[in-house]
Amino acid sequence: MNKKMLNSLTKIARAIALANLDHRKSYHVSIVISGKSIIAIGQNGHKTHTLNQIHGYKADVIHSELDAFSKIRYRDGNFTLVNFRFNKNGQLRNSMPCKYCMPWCLEFFAEIWYSTDFGMKQLS
Repeated sequence: MNKKMLNSLTKIARAIALANLDHRKSYHVSIVISGKSIIAIGQNGHKTHTLNQIHGYKADVIHSELDAFSKIRYRDGNFTLVNFRFNKNGQLRNSMPCKYCMPWCLEFFAEIWYSTDFGMKQLS
């Protein structure tokens, strides 16, 4: 993924996060792309989903990765997950998928990118 695309996706994710932060200290946004097209956008939230139980999540909150995955209409393709976390000031923070998200993300996504305190990093 090139730097220009990462910058564009970061701007989109930051706008979503800042619009939804309210009382939270941080906000997660996951964007799924195929080629140069955005396929799905997911956000962390206080709602339940049947996939939470299937993947062993302990809390009844949906992670942004799982929210984005649930919005993908077709499962054949070469998908990339770009995961973001922003603090209340809109600064990037670590968003590497957690221990519940990581196993199924590794199975499904061809590439996984995530934010760190210093920019974006590809999972290798």
